[in-house]
Amino acid sequence: MTRPEIRGPWSSLLAWTSQAIAVSVAGAGHQGVAAGAAPPRQVRRSQVFVTATGRLDAPPIVLVHGIGSSSAYFTRLVLELARRWRVVAIDLPGFGRSPAGPRILTVREHAEVLARFLREQDLTGVVLLGHSLGAQVVAELLSTEPGDVRCAVLLAPTTDDAARNRFSQARRLAWDSWGQPLNLKFVQLFAAAACGARVWWRTSRFMLDEHIEDALEQVRVPVLLVRGERDRLASAAWPRRLSAACRGSAVAEVAGAGHVVHWSHPAEVARLCWWWGTRELATTAVGESSP
Repeated sequence: MTRPEIRGPWSSLLAWTSQAIAVSVAGAGHQGVAAGAAPPRQVRRSQVFVTATGRLDAPPIVLVHGIGSSSAYFTRLVLELARRWRVVAIDLPGFGRSPAGPRILTVREHAEVLARFLREQDLTGVVLLGHSLGAQVVAELLSTEPGDVRCAVLLAPTTDDAARNRFSQARRLAWDSWGQPLNLKFVQLFAAAACGARVWWRTSRFMLDEHIEDALEQVRVPVLLVRGERDRLASAAWPRRLSAACRGSAVAEVAGAGHVVHWSHPAEVARLCWWWGTRELATTAVGESSP
């Protein structure tokens, strides 16, 4: 007997609302899809819902969101990346418009879903970008099944080992959220409501249980660790501690940005992605900073 979907019947509508707000906000200050790029399209692939756009003949980059979020909050970054990349942004199972199924997945199981998606879509030479929880998912995949991944960009990786408990994480999240743009708060509010309290709560436990530094010790592809200067969830020292654990990694900091660095500073993050994704791999050095 198939167990029912654990999320409520309004999840899809809430996720669609989050996406609509993000598209409206991003489109208001952007010239649109770059010439030669495919228009954004939302499709169901395997266990996940994806948004795809950009140049079909360009190198692929896959975006993986954080807890209580969805691909919607990547919208501003997607518009920047689409000028040079083939962009795919996924909704992890239980988030956005992807169904949760009968149970909530661990970080490792999310990584398995991502790996299966990459194989099914035959994405080769791909760059993986993960934010927050998404950074943990990407790191887990790279430590166990890197496949044909070229390199990775980890934005605001969680969870800082100096605050690895729910109380500290909640306090830091509230502090960081206070300074977020109002339009982002609306995007995130509807996305969090779509995933629901049960999925959010259990996933947060899995995030705390999985230590990203352990996964990064096993990673053998170049990794760029990016932090916003004003990120309250990831301290300034945290990415450098991770870099020390990960051979062939580098650290970059975006001035004036908070935890959701790609929403407030999409152009800067897009430039870092291009720099890291196209650089000569032989020049990678531990602790190297971006130009």
